[in-house]
Amino acid sequence: MDTEIRLVKVEQEVDTLKVLVEKNSRITEDLRHTMDRRFSDEHAWAERQFAEIRKEMSINFRWLLGIMLTGFTAILGILGRIGGLY
Repeated sequence: MDTEIRLVKVEQEVDTLKVLVEKNSRITEDLRHTMDRRFSDEHAWAERQFAEIRKEMSINFRWLLGIMLTGFTAILGILGRIGGLY
């Protein structure tokens, strides 16, 4: 009789643990999906920001090249003037 009572208690404990494990599994899956969605949103935001930075860098690089070409041309002009080319 004592063995049957102990067996019933163990079965109840196992059933309770099964329910808790299933609940934890669902919660874990929900958290995983939430985190995946948030990481996807963050990744998309970062990609947009990098695209904007690349665009700005391209524009700034063109300006830099133009300024360098202008400076180089000015130096050549000054050297030409000093050298008596014109």
